Amino acid sequence: MKIYLKEIKKNYPEMEILNYDEEQYFENFNHDSRIEVEKSLFIPITGDKFDGHDYVKGALSNGAILSLFQRDRE
Repeated sequence: MKIYLKEIKKNYPEMEILNYDEEQYFENFNHDSRIEVEKSLFIPITGDKFDGHDYVKGALSNGAILSLFQRDRE
């Protein structure tokens, strides 16, 4: 199933979407940057000993086309 950014923006207008392209979409979700998942939205999970934000580039290399990102992260 394709989920378009324009649908997210319409339903959640308070969300900030950087580099917004209304025709951009994703088809899957992924939280493990080591696994190749084409056309996915990467969700970085943080814990006491790890920070998923450190793996966004790896996820993008493995097929993710978008990533959530906590605003206070570099």
